Amino acid sequence: MSDYVNDAVGYAKLVVELQTKVQQQDKIIRDLQGQIEIQNKIKLPLSVVKQVTQLESKIDKLENDLKYYKRFVPQQVIEERENKGKSARGSLSATLKNNK
Repeated sequence: MSDYVNDAVGYAKLVVELQTKVQQQDKIIRDLQGQIEIQNKIKLPLSVVKQVTQLESKIDKLENDLKYYKRFVPQQVIEERENKGKSARGSLSATLKNNK
């Protein structure tokens, strides 16, 4: 008799877990449907959207790499690199020279 009770409790737990997963999947589906609606409202070609998404992911990866490798580089080198394009007086000609 206790085996049947244990089985019933096990099945009840399984049902709860599955209901939770279904609810999570429903939320994901609603989010994706919202994204699809937004995408349909945007008048950009899908290829442009894909390129922007790829570029954003590359930027994120590079920023993460930069955070990781910064600890291996002397602080003075980092500061010089960050200040490379900045001029002391903020003149436009100095900025243009550095950008060429």
